Amino acid sequence: MSEQGQGTAEQDVFKLTKSFGQNGMLYGCGAAFRGSFYATPEDRAARVETRTRWVTVFYLPVVPLGTYRLIRETGKVSGRGRLFTSNILLSKEPLAWGQVVRVWAASLAIAASLVALASWWVA
Repeated sequence: MSEQGQGTAEQDVFKLTKSFGQNGMLYGCGAAFRGSFYATPEDRAARVETRTRWVTVFYLPVVPLGTYRLIRETGKVSGRGRLFTSNILLSKEPLAWGQVVRVWAASLAIAASLVALASWWVA
């Protein structure tokens, strides 16, 4: 690494986490993680997941934004009693196209089921 403009790995993770922002959603529209897999047995042992962040519309993923290696921490409860999951980002990875295709296929199946159910309900 050159010294100019480059930092340590810890600083790079901090920059990634800081620029990542919130996974804000309103009525299921916004940005959210979908899909999950472990890239290596070492990642599985360390609970390091590879997940893709998506633009979502009514909770269904539409456009992949990027793939990240992260650790999910659960169990944080807000003042209102809501359980939160926080993500510790480790690195940004190339887009995991296998995961993207699987998530799109599952979303298409869910959307088709909802359309079929709605058409049955109306008829």
